[in-house]
Amino acid sequence: MVYHRAQWTINPDVAKFISGTVTTYFKTTQASVNKITFDLNSAHSFSATYSYNGTTLTTSRPSANVIEITLPFTLPVNSVDSVTISYSGAPPPFSNFGEGYERNNVTSTTPGPVGNVIYTLAESYGDED
Repeated sequence: MVYHRAQWTINPDVAKFISGTVTTYFKTTQASVNKITFDLNSAHSFSATYSYNGTTLTTSRPSANVIEITLPFTLPVNSVDSVTISYSGAPPPFSNFGEGYERNNVTSTTPGPVGNVIYTLAESYGDED
């Protein structure tokens, strides 16, 4: 993976819901690459589309926490390319410290603004290594 470009639509004044796209840019490290795999917990329930340059891609789930995306062709070694995942849905609630995405209403002016807020931990301690 070279980098991810994430674009999200989140409104804390509406029900707990997120939509967006994540484009993953990658560089192949071996010859004849025709599949990309992502670690994604099966507890995350959302609607998703996987695409390459606007073309919808075939996916499978070889195990509970893995999504495998089949590319429309085979890439040679050292190719830089990307796939895009478009998704929408309600993220799961916190299950352990630092996991999840929460929506809450803040009623005190200390230490920050009052109203609906969304929070998460950017580097979750529950993530797999």
